[in-house]
Amino acid sequence: MTYKAEIDITKILPLLKRLGIFKYTKDKTYVFIRAEDPDEACALAIEQIGKEMITINDTPAVRDLIMNLSFSIRVTKITRIGPLAKGGF
Repeated sequence: MTYKAEIDITKILPLLKRLGIFKYTKDKTYVFIRAEDPDEACALAIEQIGKEMITINDTPAVRDLIMNLSFSIRVTKITRIGPLAKGGF
Protein backbone atom coordinates (compact mmCIF):
# COMPACT_ATOMS: atom_id res chain seq x y z
CA MET A 1 0.00 0.00 0.00
CA THR A 2 1.12 3.53 -0.64
CA TYR A 3 0.26 6.29 1.81
CA LYS A 4 0.58 10.05 1.82
CA ALA A 5 1.48 11.42 5.25
CA GLU A 6 0.90 15.05 6.19
CA ILE A 7 3.43 16.02 8.87
CA ASP A 8 3.23 19.07 11.12
CA ILE A 9 6.74 20.45 11.73
CA THR A 10 5.69 23.75 13.31
CA LYS A 11 7.56 23.07 16.57
CA ILE A 12 10.94 22.48 14.93
CA LEU A 13 10.79 24.84 11.93
CA PRO A 14 12.82 27.66 13.60
CA LEU A 15 15.37 25.11 14.81
CA LEU A 16 15.73 23.65 11.32
CA LYS A 17 16.55 27.09 9.94
CA ARG A 18 19.20 27.62 12.64
CA LEU A 19 20.70 24.21 11.80
CA GLY A 20 20.95 25.09 8.11
CA ILE A 21 18.14 22.83 6.90
CA PHE A 22 16.25 25.09 4.53
CA LYS A 23 14.34 22.36 2.67
CA TYR A 24 11.32 22.84 4.92
CA THR A 25 9.82 26.32 4.67
CA LYS A 26 6.19 25.68 5.61
CA ASP A 27 4.50 24.38 8.76
CA LYS A 28 3.54 21.14 7.01
CA THR A 29 5.34 18.74 4.75
CA TYR A 30 4.20 15.65 2.88
CA VAL A 31 5.83 12.25 2.56
CA PHE A 32 4.85 9.32 0.35
CA ILE A 33 5.43 5.95 1.98
CA ARG A 34 4.96 2.29 1.09
CA ALA A 35 3.71 0.40 4.14
CA GLU A 36 1.42 -2.44 5.20
CA ASP A 37 -0.87 -0.31 7.38
CA PRO A 38 -1.38 3.33 8.46
CA ASP A 39 0.51 2.89 11.76
CA GLU A 40 3.58 1.63 9.94
CA ALA A 41 3.23 4.46 7.41
CA CYS A 42 3.30 7.06 10.20
CA ALA A 43 6.43 5.57 11.74
CA LEU A 44 8.19 5.30 8.38
CA ALA A 45 7.24 8.87 7.44
CA ILE A 46 8.88 10.25 10.58
CA GLU A 47 11.92 8.07 9.92
CA GLN A 48 12.15 9.36 6.34
CA ILE A 49 12.05 12.99 7.51
CA GLY A 50 14.95 12.21 9.86
CA LYS A 51 16.94 10.59 7.06
CA GLU A 52 16.43 13.62 4.84
CA MET A 53 17.61 15.95 7.61
CA ILE A 54 20.76 13.96 8.25
CA THR A 55 21.49 13.85 4.51
CA ILE A 56 21.27 17.64 4.32
CA ASN A 57 23.31 18.39 7.45
CA ASP A 58 25.12 15.58 9.26
CA THR A 59 26.10 17.31 12.52
CA PRO A 60 25.77 16.32 16.19
CA ALA A 61 23.00 18.91 16.67
CA VAL A 62 20.93 17.40 13.85
CA ARG A 63 21.54 13.90 15.21
CA ASP A 64 20.25 15.04 18.61
CA LEU A 65 17.15 16.47 16.97
CA ILE A 66 16.52 13.23 15.11
CA MET A 67 16.77 11.16 18.30
CA ASN A 68 13.71 13.02 19.67
CA LEU A 69 11.99 13.64 16.34
CA SER A 70 8.88 11.59 17.13
CA PHE A 71 8.21 13.92 20.08
CA SER A 72 8.79 17.09 18.04
CA ILE A 73 6.74 16.46 14.91
CA ARG A 74 3.45 14.73 14.33
CA VAL A 75 1.56 13.08 11.53
CA THR A 76 -1.70 15.00 11.21
CA LYS A 77 -3.24 13.10 8.31
CA ILE A 78 -2.62 9.81 6.57
CA THR A 79 -4.23 9.00 3.23
CA ARG A 80 -4.10 5.70 1.41
CA ILE A 81 -3.35 6.37 -2.24
CA GLY A 82 -2.38 2.88 -3.35
CA PRO A 83 -4.55 -0.01 -4.54
CA LEU A 84 -8.04 -0.19 -3.06
CA ALA A 85 -8.03 3.45 -1.97
CA LYS A 86 -11.52 4.72 -1.21
CA GLY A 87 -12.99 6.75 -4.04
CA GLY A 88 -9.91 5.78 -5.95
CA PHE A 89 -8.82 4.49 -9.21
